[in-house]
Amino acid sequence: MGPSEERNAIRDALAGHAGDDMAFVHFAPIQRCTLNPHYSLTTTPAGIYGYPVETVLADSERPLFASDSPYMFVFRPTEEARRTLLDVGTYDREVFNRDYARLEALFGRKAEHGLYDVMQRGGPRQNALKTMYLLTNWLAQSHQVEVESPEASPACFAWNDILRSLGYSGIVDRGHGLISWDIPAQCVFFADDAIEIVAAMDNPLVPSNPAPTGL
Repeated sequence: MGPSEERNAIRDALAGHAGDDMAFVHFAPIQRCTLNPHYSLTTTPAGIYGYPVETVLADSERPLFASDSPYMFVFRPTEEARRTLLDVGTYDREVFNRDYARLEALFGRKAEHGLYDVMQRGGPRQNALKTMYLLTNWLAQSHQVEVESPEASPACFAWNDILRSLGYSGIVDRGHGLISWDIPAQCVFFADDAIEIVAAMDNPLVPSNPAPTGL
């Protein structure tokens, strides 16, 4: 089965959620849709990742990371989480100034040092959102948080903690490539209670698994 045929199988499974701009699909290796306590990637904050269903339905070519996992979940942010989403499409300098004031309150002069370093590396034309994203990552490298397993990435859980401290329940990016340049439409939610599962199913590409739980 080629990439287009594989995507078509996934699209068929998601067709019932067409038109829901707050529906996201998550691929999982286990029968739960949850924040992985062993999260070990180093370039993104720890969280529950997914793709906008509308994007998956519209694009049959772009590969989806983890789409070879045996389970699929469709989820939506809770009503409370929707009020505190970071929407990549609407973030501007005014929002950055608010976030930076909070970072200064949390980290003092370290926030200023981090901003200087990020701006030096990114240049003066770097947009407000990218600056905030890189600054919170910079601060996370020395921010101490406890992790549940030796495989987990402390810095990425620290990054999660900082973004939640700014008041964000998650990030929704519908095509700007903030979270990952090679997968421009993506979302991440920072805690299990920020989402509600609306459908759980076998991945049609790996059909011989026990039915997933989590509804």
